Amino acid sequence: MLAALAGVGRPAEATVVERVVAIVGERAILLSDLRDRARPFLLKVYQDVPNGAQRAAAISQLYKTLIERMVDEELEQRAAGRARIVVTAKEIDDAIARIAAQNGISVERLVEEAARSGLNERHYRNEVRRQVLEAKLLNLKLQGRIRVS
Repeated sequence: MLAALAGVGRPAEATVVERVVAIVGERAILLSDLRDRARPFLLKVYQDVPNGAQRAAAISQLYKTLIERMVDEELEQRAAGRARIVVTAKEIDDAIARIAAQNGISVERLVEEAARSGLNERHYRNEVRRQVLEAKLLNLKLQGRIRVS
């Protein structure tokens, strides 16, 4: 009876809840984050690449590229924190308005197009925020190197 209560003889069961795909400093990049970022790109792969080994290779390359990109973005985020660079909601709105104007469409239409490609508004705004942050970091880096005489 004690053996039955202690679970002797029964194999332990474990369920994988989440998987870590990369670690940057003390921050883990999770498989769910990677899959979330890959969703709009996967739609395109499934539409454009024939089923089989070619599609599997394309998906594998996509995940590899996205992991590298997510690690780079985390490093940029850390650099921005050290440099006290922030991206405001107004800067994101302005960038989205510029993108819409450059394409000759309204902001609403731009968001619809992003949704059609698999990015909801929140994900699209996050992507624009990353791009604005990257531009700010690049400008900061260039400021120290450019001398006007």
